[in-house]
Amino acid sequence: MRKVNGKVVLAAVDCTGHGVPGAFMSMIGNDLLNYIVNERQMTDAELILECLHQEVRNALQQPNTRRWYGCSSGGH
Repeated sequence: MRKVNGKVVLAAVDCTGHGVPGAFMSMIGNDLLNYIVNERQMTDAELILECLHQEVRNALQQPNTRRWYGCSSGGH
């Protein structure tokens, strides 16, 4: 939970997978979400999720693939 530009940003995120793959996705997702909210100052949930999706694909070097990684999230 963060306060950005007078708005409170709260997210609940769960990544699929067990062991190292799940932990890896959780670390990537957490770091990117913090970057998007704190550094880019985004507060709109739809824009945050769109940006997170693109950033995860870039981080995994899969910008145009149809592979699916697992991550469920919700924000307010």
